[in-house]
Amino acid sequence: MTKRFKREEPLRYEFASPIDTTFVISRLRGESYQSKPAKGVLVNISPGGLKLVTELDLPKGDDLSLTFTIHLAGYDIAPEGEVVWKEKRGTSFVYGLRFIEDPEMEEAILRGLKAYAVHERNAQNGAAKRRRSFE
Repeated sequence: MTKRFKREEPLRYEFASPIDTTFVISRLRGESYQSKPAKGVLVNISPGGLKLVTELDLPKGDDLSLTFTIHLAGYDIAPEGEVVWKEKRGTSFVYGLRFIEDPEMEEAILRGLKAYAVHERNAQNGAAKRRRSFE
């Protein structure tokens, strides 16, 4: 079995429930491009890339870049990435994307993920407290 993608990031956040995102094709065949926004869901994200599920059949490779609009607990981030692997699942496609190297964007993703994790933990703790109050 061969590895499709080498993951070396110290952090890859798996969402308990995939989160909605929109994206555009921002580069095509080496030229700037602006497509209509498309929808997908994020399965996971790290400072270096993400896993996307969408119904669109996109080509993989460095001739195409996607720019995302991602909302994480009050943080809006817009990373740009290239498709490095692709898999068809039913009527959808699952993609692995590697972000274009950008240290400021990596920091923004980490800040957003930290805030999102705290928000999710607080929501879970609040739900647990509400359940205990009914017991």
